[in-house]
Amino acid sequence: MAQGQAVSVTVESLLAHLSERLTGLQPSVVPCINATGTILHTGLGRSVLPRSLVDDLCQLLSGYAVLEVDLRSGERHNRLSRLSALLMRLFKCAGAVAVNNDAAAVLLTLSALAAGGEVIVSRGELVEIGGSFRLPEIIKTSGVKLVEVGTTNRTYLRDYQNAITSETKAILKVHPSNYRLIGYHTLVSVNDLRELCDAADLPLIYDIGSGAVVDVGEPLPQRALADGADVVTFSGDKLFGACQAGIILCREASTAKAINQNPFYRAVRLDKIKLGLLERAVLLYLRGRDDLFPTLVMVSEDESAVKRRARRLCRHLRRQNIPHRLVRTYAEVGGGTLPDTAIPSWGVTLEPPCGDEEFAKRLRLCKPPVFSVRREGKVILDVKCVFGHQIKQLAEVVALCWHQSG
Repeated sequence: MAQGQAVSVTVESLLAHLSERLTGLQPSVVPCINATGTILHTGLGRSVLPRSLVDDLCQLLSGYAVLEVDLRSGERHNRLSRLSALLMRLFKCAGAVAVNNDAAAVLLTLSALAAGGEVIVSRGELVEIGGSFRLPEIIKTSGVKLVEVGTTNRTYLRDYQNAITSETKAILKVHPSNYRLIGYHTLVSVNDLRELCDAADLPLIYDIGSGAVVDVGEPLPQRALADGADVVTFSGDKLFGACQAGIILCREASTAKAINQNPFYRAVRLDKIKLGLLERAVLLYLRGRDDLFPTLVMVSEDESAVKRRARRLCRHLRRQNIPHRLVRTYAEVGGGTLPDTAIPSWGVTLEPPCGDEEFAKRLRLCKPPVFSVRREGKVILDVKCVFGHQIKQLAEVVALCWHQSG
């Protein structure tokens, strides 16, 4: 009864209601199959961790872990000291700090080095990152006044020079990692800004975004430091290939100390999970094992290997009597990285009887969820980011959705 009215209850409606209630009792962060061709898919967790890191993490979380204790003295110890030392060794710098994400890294750095003063930024580098989060808002939150110079497409060294006043505390350069300026444009290099900062006695902060350790076409942290940046910030879960984090590298130990002692640090510091993952990721790089990072493997993987996975998927789909076609596609790095780079890839196209929108929805609602691409009425399964052990499972999910009634 509802408001005095009789309500008709069918078995189907009751089952649907129960299913909806039970779904609300399940976790939402679950494993899935990424058949979108986007390697650093923000909605799907960006970088995939090396297997050894995952195995170590299971052991790390199964009990207590050494976090803020010095094993020799038994006294309380700075939780960041070990990771900082490893980062300093990897990138050959004098200081390093790590926080929750790159936005926090920029905010903390500005608060520590320029609070109450002004920071100069080119208008061509005032980026907006995912979720409509804009750099000017980060700068404002850090307690620093933004001074914009130049135009959207052209900024010269003299623009920075003319903007320097007694209130200027730093110059911030930002790599526009999620877009590219082409055609009639000019941006000032780190080398030229270094000379200006030396003359004006100002720190040069450089946010490079992706943080690739190996050269894949994005700024390298070690090169940014060598070119003259005092502070370099970047993400831990993009081309660095680890977990979400913001990494801060400093040319001077005193700079890192000032950042680490800033009150904001406590609010954005890392927990034991991220500290453990980042330490192990850096150790892999120091051992020369960048080949163990799935993200880097996918970026550089030979096209023929991707085609072999696509052919395997085709064989499984034929056994399931699913009409399909092998197609060449183009994958992307994603995650606001290398926006103008198309990576040759392979996949299959499907023309489901229920329509592309409905079929893509069915794929997402399966276990595991499958994320695909819809284009011109077709559903495309790009296997660039589909691991070998997932191919058979992907075909089974496709068959289940294909033969679903309705």
